[in-house]
Amino acid sequence: MVALPETLSVRPDRGLIGLYGEQVDVFDYELVGTRTSEVLVSNDYEAYIRIPDTLDPVRLHFGTGDTDETVLLGRAEIEVPTGELVVSEITRGVHGPFELPDGPGIYALTVEAPADRATGAAPDDLWLRLERTGDPTREEDED
Repeated sequence: MVALPETLSVRPDRGLIGLYGEQVDVFDYELVGTRTSEVLVSNDYEAYIRIPDTLDPVRLHFGTGDTDETVLLGRAEIEVPTGELVVSEITRGVHGPFELPDGPGIYALTVEAPADRATGAAPDDLWLRLERTGDPTREEDED
């Protein structure tokens, strides 16, 4: 299994970057299509970052940004029951799965961007912090 990298270069499709556990196999069109004014949208298992559409790559930094030089774009919670995270470029492909250091669980996701970026411009860098906050939900066996 590949460890979660410190930095990953992605090319957002239609301004979207997806994050989810490797068990998710369906893009949630309703989630992304109905909450168009939000930068970070999520349901229980998927999160999508929305930035201005760009053809340029965006560097994702997994860890903590310098809070004096970054601004909060959003917070969400996702469950990663396998402990393996996928980063999606939507129709352009995926990166991963990457093994999360704290294993399976529920994660708080925080997304930050440089404070000095021009308003309305796509950021060159985003800082993503994933903090494990709980155990994965156990589904009851069906008879």
